Amino acid sequence: METKPAPVVVRNRFINASAEHTEPAYDSGAVAAGTALNNIEVPAYGYLASLLVQVDVVSTGNSATVALREDGPFNIISNLRLSDVNGANIIGPMTGWDLYLANKYGGYSFSGDPTLSPSYSQSLATNAATAGSESFLLRIPVQINPRDAYGALPNMNAASTFKLNISLATLAAAFATPPNGTVTVRVRVTLEAWMLPAGADAFGNPNEQAPPGVGSYQRWVKNTFTVNNGANTFRLPNVGNLVRNLVFVFRNASPARNDTTFMDPLQLSVDGVTVLLHARAIQKHYMQERYGYTGAAVDTGVYAFPYCQELDGKPGFETRELYMRTNQATRLELTGTTSAAGTLDVLTNDVIPVGNPVSA
Repeated sequence: METKPAPVVVRNRFINASAEHTEPAYDSGAVAAGTALNNIEVPAYGYLASLLVQVDVVSTGNSATVALREDGPFNIISNLRLSDVNGANIIGPMTGWDLYLANKYGGYSFSGDPTLSPSYSQSLATNAATAGSESFLLRIPVQINPRDAYGALPNMNAASTFKLNISLATLAAAFATPPNGTVTVRVRVTLEAWMLPAGADAFGNPNEQAPPGVGSYQRWVKNTFTVNNGANTFRLPNVGNLVRNLVFVFRNASPARNDTTFMDPLQLSVDGVTVLLHARAIQKHYMQERYGYTGAAVDTGVYAFPYCQELDGKPGFETRELYMRTNQATRLELTGTTSAAGTLDVLTNDVIPVGNPVSA
């Protein structure tokens, strides 16, 4: 009698077996501008996906004609970094403005622009009593891909936790003309995580109990270069892993973010081979095509180069096939000619994989 083969048992995928979890992680209460909020412990729970940082600046009794700085309101965060359980930085150090760019161009949600949140508000530059009040939400991304939780990190040991450090800017640094009444800042952090699934579901089917490629993680690292008036070649230092996003921010000597004097054309080369050579207007057009931002929503002086839009043309929720593969010897260079001196901030979003990221 012929023996029938045993049925193939297929495990439930991690996101099918798990569930999304949120909980309050930190509340500073009302503190003064310029305060350092150090060694905030991230609550241990399942797999860490991200942290939502809510900032509320409350101004009362103002009589000054408040003037805002270019990168407001996000510049009230002067420095932020998230470190892993071993103390290594995975996000930052970076400013609140830098984190705004990571949110807007990083591909972590369907609508990534923090200024479109219902929680977003920015005071007008007036002498009203409450001028200088502002609110916003920024996500600190740990998981790389919400589609399958790739990059979510184990976070189940309360004795060894992730640490968050946030430094608030002084009012003089955050505003061109600050409010002159009473100003307080409140910072709240919400944990976003995946729960640890049970070994099997209610029907006895086995579950995957960890995200794909568990242990894979991403970083956002910032480097700043001096830009000369004329020809420039910048060798980008953060190579050796998989590049997921590059964001360039050019500022003139003022310093103010500027498009008109930045490189035109833009040239990106890998080991001496030109992979990209086009006008800066073309790059702005690509940003509109890929992100859907139009007009002033495409930030002045900002040039985003995503390598994670292969699923549907929009960055994020990717299949991980477009990541730029580099090693420690890779020569990754940005070349071009500017018509004014200034600085160039380079935000590199790279992925350190465990195994093959495409098949994970």
